[in-house]
Amino acid sequence: MNERDALKEIADIKAAVQGTATRVGRHAGWFFLAAAVIWTAGFVTTQWLGNDSRFVWIGLNVIGIGVCALLARRFFGKRGEQIVPAVGRRMGLWFVGATIFDVMLGLLLGLTAPEDITLLIALTAGLSFFVAGSVGSYKAQLLGVFLWCATLVGRLAVPSYLPLVVALSGGVAFLAVGISFLLRREA
Repeated sequence: MNERDALKEIADIKAAVQGTATRVGRHAGWFFLAAAVIWTAGFVTTQWLGNDSRFVWIGLNVIGIGVCALLARRFFGKRGEQIVPAVGRRMGLWFVGATIFDVMLGLLLGLTAPEDITLLIALTAGLSFFVAGSVGSYKAQLLGVFLWCATLVGRLAVPSYLPLVVALSGGVAFLAVGISFLLRREA
């Protein structure tokens, strides 16, 4: 093999890897759009119903898990060249762990006020996206920082409307990140 052929093969491999990364990233946009809907619905419900919203959250979480399972099957299932990327599995496990951590911390600290639970969820979600961004897209890190900032501003500026602030700011942020992933172009 001469140098020109070797360079062409390397370029072809780089293009294939970049194309796969772009497709995986684009598919991730759908997960962010689903998160935007569930996040917004859950925290708007928390604002209106207070402690009674926990029953709505259970249903929203079940729906969210189902939607994510369907999206994962659709985009990363056993069809064709698609597989669940290892980093996606690791990030998914991180989010499961963060959820278990939140439940345990809430129970151990006796958190019952909707505002306290909102703080716990929003701050942990911010941490989760910040960590996910360290191995994935910088957009996830920016989302994490934005969630932290919006939560801080909501808590300090309008504490009685914290769930609503978190619902709207987080929902818009998830929506923006999701759309930005969906609009990615093939390399």
